[in-house]
Amino acid sequence: LEPFFTGQLQLPALTFIFRRQIGEETDEDKVYTLATEEVEVEVTSLLEKDRENLVLQPPRGVVDLPRKRSYLLGWIAGGLLLLLALLGFTIRRLLRPRTVPAAIVPAHTRALARLQRLLEEELLERGEIKPFYYLLSEIFRYYLEDRYGLRAPEQTSEEFLQDLAASPEITGSYKQTLRLFLERTDPVKYASMIPVPEDIQDVFNMVKNFITETAQEAPVSAAVRGGGGHAIC
Repeated sequence: LEPFFTGQLQLPALTFIFRRQIGEETDEDKVYTLATEEVEVEVTSLLEKDRENLVLQPPRGVVDLPRKRSYLLGWIAGGLLLLLALLGFTIRRLLRPRTVPAAIVPAHTRALARLQRLLEEELLERGEIKPFYYLLSEIFRYYLEDRYGLRAPEQTSEEFLQDLAASPEITGSYKQTLRLFLERTDPVKYASMIPVPEDIQDVFNMVKNFITETAQEAPVSAAVRGGGGHAIC
């Protein structure tokens, strides 16, 4: 109850409407009503006894407006935090162990190493001539991509010859070598032609000599040698 005036206050009766429930079922046909009696209360004031003695406090006078906060200290604190962060980052970079970048392996070095691994697989000794030609051609094509930027590994022979004709870096004699290499390897790779040992030796030498002669640095001192009874080296 929140009365606004003092004196006699009459609270009206409260009425409740309900239905009886018998067991798990409710009697929906009959409605019951329960009402309370009216209640009268007397509201008195807490200030009734001291009403005559109430006195207003004197005014305080002019009140100063709150001053604007100074952000100077905040700027100084933020600057110090930023300075400490930069100092910590610099110290960490100075103390971090420096990694020496790996030396770039020249294209001819990688190609000669691949030729060596090709011979160590001993495909010719097992009579696997076509896989040997496939891998030899792949080594040659990747060398041309690394050395001259030609897209040889993903091109057909016709596409490669077109780019080869327009390449200013490869001289005429080397262009002729590349055409001859395709002419002698494509029939083995795609037409099931079986080359004689002399032809195998020639195409292998063709690749190795091309790599060593076009190397950008001094050729690798270790020669690429073959194994078994074959003369490829």
